[in-house]
Amino acid sequence: MSSKLIHRIPSLDGIRGLSILMVVFGHAFRNYFHLIDIANLGVRIFFIISAYLIVGIFISALISYYLIEKPSLNFRNKLLLKYNK
Repeated sequence: MSSKLIHRIPSLDGIRGLSILMVVFGHAFRNYFHLIDIANLGVRIFFIISAYLIVGIFISALISYYLIEKPSLNFRNKLLLKYNK
Protein backbone atom coordinates (compact mmCIF):
# COMPACT_ATOMS: atom_id res chain seq x y z
CA MET A 1 0.00 0.00 0.00
CA SER A 2 1.25 3.42 -0.86
CA SER A 3 2.15 5.73 1.99
CA LYS A 4 0.45 8.58 0.11
CA LEU A 5 -2.97 7.09 0.80
CA ILE A 6 -2.66 7.08 4.59
CA HIS A 7 -2.90 10.55 6.10
CA ARG A 8 -1.91 10.78 9.74
CA ILE A 9 -3.79 13.27 11.90
CA PRO A 10 -1.66 14.05 14.97
CA SER A 11 -4.50 15.76 16.81
CA LEU A 12 -6.46 12.50 16.81
CA ASP A 13 -3.52 10.79 18.50
CA GLY A 14 -3.63 13.48 21.18
CA ILE A 15 -7.36 13.05 21.70
CA ARG A 16 -6.91 9.28 21.96
CA GLY A 17 -4.20 9.86 24.55
CA LEU A 18 -6.51 12.12 26.53
CA SER A 19 -9.25 9.51 26.39
CA ILE A 20 -6.82 6.91 27.80
CA LEU A 21 -5.99 9.30 30.63
CA MET A 22 -9.71 9.78 31.24
CA VAL A 23 -10.11 6.02 31.64
CA VAL A 24 -7.13 5.75 33.99
CA PHE A 25 -8.19 8.70 36.15
CA GLY A 26 -11.81 7.62 36.06
CA HIS A 27 -10.89 4.27 37.57
CA ALA A 28 -8.26 5.64 39.94
CA PHE A 29 -10.49 8.39 41.35
CA ARG A 30 -13.88 6.71 41.00
CA ASN A 31 -15.14 8.18 44.30
CA TYR A 32 -14.58 11.78 43.15
CA PHE A 33 -16.44 11.63 39.84
CA HIS A 34 -20.04 11.12 40.90
CA LEU A 35 -21.76 13.26 38.27
CA ILE A 36 -19.90 11.95 35.20
CA ASP A 37 -18.65 8.46 34.58
CA ILE A 38 -15.42 9.78 33.09
CA ALA A 39 -13.96 6.30 32.45
CA ASN A 40 -16.96 5.29 30.34
CA LEU A 41 -16.77 8.56 28.42
CA GLY A 42 -13.06 8.00 27.77
CA VAL A 43 -13.71 4.49 26.44
CA ARG A 44 -16.42 5.77 24.11
CA ILE A 45 -14.22 8.55 22.76
CA PHE A 46 -11.34 6.11 22.22
CA PHE A 47 -13.54 3.61 20.36
CA ILE A 48 -15.13 6.28 18.16
CA ILE A 49 -11.77 7.71 17.10
CA SER A 50 -10.28 4.24 16.60
CA ALA A 51 -13.24 3.18 14.47
CA TYR A 52 -12.85 6.34 12.38
CA LEU A 53 -9.17 5.59 11.79
CA ILE A 54 -9.76 1.90 11.01
CA VAL A 55 -12.51 2.69 8.51
CA GLY A 56 -10.24 5.25 6.85
CA ILE A 57 -7.46 2.68 6.51
CA PHE A 58 -9.92 0.11 5.17
CA ILE A 59 -11.32 2.52 2.58
CA SER A 60 -7.84 3.59 1.43
CA ALA A 61 -6.85 -0.09 1.10
CA LEU A 62 -9.92 -0.78 -1.03
CA ILE A 63 -9.23 2.25 -3.18
CA SER A 64 -5.60 1.28 -3.70
CA TYR A 65 -6.61 -2.31 -4.52
CA TYR A 66 -9.20 -1.36 -7.11
CA LEU A 67 -7.27 1.55 -8.62
CA ILE A 68 -3.74 0.16 -8.55
CA GLU A 69 -3.64 -3.63 -8.31
CA LYS A 70 -6.86 -4.62 -10.05
CA PRO A 71 -6.00 -3.16 -13.50
CA SER A 72 -2.58 -4.83 -13.47
CA LEU A 73 -4.23 -8.17 -12.68
CA ASN A 74 -6.68 -7.67 -15.54
CA PHE A 75 -3.84 -6.77 -17.90
CA ARG A 76 -1.90 -9.87 -16.85
CA ASN A 77 -4.97 -12.06 -17.32
CA LYS A 78 -5.57 -10.57 -20.77
CA LEU A 79 -1.98 -11.33 -21.74
CA LEU A 80 -2.26 -14.89 -20.46
CA LEU A 81 -5.50 -15.45 -22.35
CA LYS A 82 -4.04 -13.94 -25.51
CA TYR A 83 -0.87 -16.08 -25.56
CA ASN A 84 -2.44 -19.33 -24.30
CA LYS A 85 -4.69 -19.71 -27.38
